[in-house]
Amino acid sequence: MTPDDLRLEAGLLLDVMEHDRNAFGYIMYRLGFVDRTVLRARNGSTNFELQRTKAIVHYNDKQVLFNYNRSIQFTINEIFVDGEYEALGVKGRTVIDIGTGLGDTPIYFSIKGAKRVYGYETDRKQYEAARANIALNGIKNITLYNRAYNDSDLTIRADVLKMDCEGCEYEFFEKYEGKLKSFKEIIIEYHNGEGAISERLKRLGFSIHVKKDKKYSGFGILYARKTSIGKS
Repeated sequence: MTPDDLRLEAGLLLDVMEHDRNAFGYIMYRLGFVDRTVLRARNGSTNFELQRTKAIVHYNDKQVLFNYNRSIQFTINEIFVDGEYEALGVKGRTVIDIGTGLGDTPIYFSIKGAKRVYGYETDRKQYEAARANIALNGIKNITLYNRAYNDSDLTIRADVLKMDCEGCEYEFFEKYEGKLKSFKEIIIEYHNGEGAISERLKRLGFSIHVKKDKKYSGFGILYARKTSIGKS
């Protein structure tokens, strides 16, 4: 096992210990002594079962399936336990999701009642994993693209924008400021500070709430809601 593998395994275990009950069962599972384990969120919001080929999430009386990925519980804890996107009002709305990863966020938006989700993922392996996970849940209202958002997408009328694209948010804001005005809500996982983004959104008529990452400087979540017409 390489040093990177050891760091990942340590990070996964710490994540489980922070968020979930049954860390012992998780250790037995990772060591190969058992083929499945059930983790229950410490806040009581959800529980999920890790199997050899799948992860099964029980959330708000719904069952969500994911093909197994070594770090899938990071995703599950972030979205279904911590509720990172809980503040977004997606019900009955169209969502643009830039940086769909394993398909976790478009699936989450769909089960929360989104009318339509358009997802963008540039990494081919992540894109294929997302397609498989969406199909696994039989969801039909997600359109997924293996590319970045571009000019051809400007005609899509969407209410909500979510971005988690490892730094591309800054380029997007420079290029598509005019498009930003059309969204009612925006959530961004930023990776190099939020000052410039916050100021731009305030100028466009958005109120801002920022949650800074406690571990990594310059990282965090920015939530914006349209409250006025804004300035040109």
